[in-house]
Amino acid sequence: MNKKLNYMISVLMVITSLFLDSRGFPMSIVIMPIVGILFYSIYREKAYKNSYKLMITIFTIAILYLLLEQNFSISIRKVYGSALYTVILFILAVIGMLLSNVVSLFKEKGKSLKKIILLVSITIVLLSPIVFFTNAFLGNPLSKMLAIINSDKYIEENYADLDIARDKTYYNFKNSEYVTTYQSDKLLDLNFNVRCNALGKVKNDNYKENIIEKGSTFSRLERELREEAKIEDFQDHSIQYSFFFDTEDKYNRINKLEAEMSLAEAKALFDVEIYLTYITKTVDINELQSHLIMIYEKHNKEYHIKTMYLDIEEGDDTIIFMGEIDPNDLYGTTGFTLLKEQYQNSDRKRSK
Repeated sequence: MNKKLNYMISVLMVITSLFLDSRGFPMSIVIMPIVGILFYSIYREKAYKNSYKLMITIFTIAILYLLLEQNFSISIRKVYGSALYTVILFILAVIGMLLSNVVSLFKEKGKSLKKIILLVSITIVLLSPIVFFTNAFLGNPLSKMLAIINSDKYIEENYADLDIARDKTYYNFKNSEYVTTYQSDKLLDLNFNVRCNALGKVKNDNYKENIIEKGSTFSRLERELREEAKIEDFQDHSIQYSFFFDTEDKYNRINKLEAEMSLAEAKALFDVEIYLTYITKTVDINELQSHLIMIYEKHNKEYHIKTMYLDIEEGDDTIIFMGEIDPNDLYGTTGFTLLKEQYQNSDRKRSK
């Protein structure tokens, strides 16, 4: 009965590990060794021989979980991903089995010192790359704690007059730094980050970029712009596009923007750019021209469109970079000729 209970608990822990990992909480490094300990308690000295059962169980759960997450849509790439993830979880479980084995040997009267040393060595060899890569890509709890403590102290010493509170702390693996975000409860645009190294020492903050240079305000307004301008013109997704404020105006935002400015006020100040991707098996210039004109005329009054940037995904493996298009040049025979020439002369690359 205890064996069945341990196995059921192991299955539930694997599911929990998958769920937490998929939600951005990498707890498998803690949970899976415990699964390995439970598995060893079921089979004892035969645990390694029967470990294939554990691998099959993990892989089956991973595939089923993926199917549920993806609305039962599956592909070879996702199966490969599940297989790789299974191997990682399995190695973590084996580490737990090895640790449990070492403890059991210590309890035996006739324990073999050589066997204990061997098992400990194998455990270290398996654990070292996992710890290294986990620290490299996810950081570690000690450095994160130091970053939080020193960031809070830094805020007290430098920005005590601001009504802000710590929001979250995360690890930026690209820059190997811990980033702590501070946000006002009352003001949308009063937020900035403090960055620390692995020892918890404060490197810098982005108060100047976010607050003085209005970066926080501009980012919020662009998010609101894209949210407001969600596109449903093409149900077949033949053209996908999104809106951005004109980049030339962006560099003048210090003079134009005010903190907490509304989107309506921003639209009156800034021109808008549209970035488009045209997805088709074979390019039809007439169809492309009519689509672009329709998009321009539908949205220009609301957003004052200055420029369009177009890429074309043709067939299964070709991307064509059409670049900048002036909406005023889209009309008539002239527009057709310009699009055709731009299509023929644009850079191409194979995506596969």
